[in-house]
Amino acid sequence: MTRNATNRLRCGSAVLLAAALAAGCATTRPAASAAFDPPPVLGSAALSPGTALTGPLLSVDGIDPDPARALSVRGRIDVVERLETSGFEPLGARARVVLSPSGATPDPLRGVAEETAGVLVAEGGAARALAAGVADGACGRTVPSGTVSAALPAGSTLEIAADLVPGTEDRGEEPGARPIRRVALLLARAGGAAAPDDRIEVSVFLARIWPSRAADPHDVSDPGPLEHSRTLVLTGLSLPAGGDPVVIAVPRPFGPHRGAHAVATVFASTAPERGPEASEHAAALERGLERAAAAARSESERSSGLADVARRSRRLREAAASLADPAIRRSALLFLADGNGAALAADAALACDETTLADLAAAVGAELSSQESAADAEAGFRIERAAYRLVASRVDRADPDPALSSVLARHAGDAARFPASLFEIAESSRDADDMASRIAEENVARLDDPSVEVRVAAYEWVSARGLVPAAYDPLAPRAVRRAALERAENARRKPEAGGP
Repeated sequence: MTRNATNRLRCGSAVLLAAALAAGCATTRPAASAAFDPPPVLGSAALSPGTALTGPLLSVDGIDPDPARALSVRGRIDVVERLETSGFEPLGARARVVLSPSGATPDPLRGVAEETAGVLVAEGGAARALAAGVADGACGRTVPSGTVSAALPAGSTLEIAADLVPGTEDRGEEPGARPIRRVALLLARAGGAAAPDDRIEVSVFLARIWPSRAADPHDVSDPGPLEHSRTLVLTGLSLPAGGDPVVIAVPRPFGPHRGAHAVATVFASTAPERGPEASEHAAALERGLERAAAAARSESERSSGLADVARRSRRLREAAASLADPAIRRSALLFLADGNGAALAADAALACDETTLADLAAAVGAELSSQESAADAEAGFRIERAAYRLVASRVDRADPDPALSSVLARHAGDAARFPASLFEIAESSRDADDMASRIAEENVARLDDPSVEVRVAAYEWVSARGLVPAAYDPLAPRAVRRAALERAENARRKPEAGGP
């Protein structure tokens, strides 16, 4: 995906897919004499700061540079002769939000349907079995088209892309008569050095590119907006570190091989601790950070900082104005929350039902008293405060929404068991730092709770944020725990007593 394509997607009109796409099993073998020689797959991998929604940012400062905390990602792309699709789901069935940019196709709805048609995804045990089937020849003849090994630090997105160049052998066509199909997996990790998050959220980028105006028909660097159709699918899939892979399959028919597919498989694991693998992992992270920094510098030089701020402000104001439109309310709220660093608001926008979404959008709109305020320095705090208040009030009911309860627990830790307190914290906090500090204090206080379950839950949350007192163990005797907590409290108070 080119940087221009990513940037154009940021404010695309959102289309929610309502119907699953049909998928059949390709079991018919081609004639034995037919050579399985698929057109090339042009693979690439790139690390960038930011998320699938924001696109590449202009700075890598938010990326965690520690190799020990970076996850290891391995991927491969194969073109297979046939594919048993019973373990797959249509991409549309897993889509949460679909973004298709206005003007990229004459009809955005048609563009979404065309891009996602026939595209399949698998995860868990089904993905593991499918990956094994590709490796052991169960999918017929297989042409490996590329592999990638990369490090994925918190605060960044790894894009693994493949350009499927069309074949012309069965139609006698000139090169460029049919589009190149671009498929990319966007693997995003939230957080940063202060609070790394091991979740890898998977999005899928799909495009058709007609390079007929280029001198080289395979030169797809920037053929122009009329020659693109682009779709970004936020799937809700996650790639577990140390678990099963995620697999995406794209129909790749050519010649007599009508059941052929391009199959991309990605695995993730924690960082290797020692040996040559650890050294190569650290080197891969260094290469990725260097390329991300170079891309950020290039983008920064291409557009002045003032112009970039103006564009971002305009997009945020447009998103704020769209909160009242049910057709694009969810994507507008996602863009506002993600673009202003309001993490709980973004997760709540993805998880909530339509009724709650309308209330959340109204609450955020009330906080942003004018469109101009959607882009000022305090917008993120106001959006997050509105989200905390609404989510806490929904959870503090006799029949709380399980999805919102999970969102609140992820962001507020054990303090989520007391939603009324969180509502009060959000209501009375002065700014984002004050609100984050008070939520953290709630969790640290629970490290001294009589219940071991509460202590362990609080310990996991504060540990993920680097806030655990030295030598504290939630399973240690009470006297040992109290001593560790008291030492930490004394150390915190000592600078205050010394004065400036």
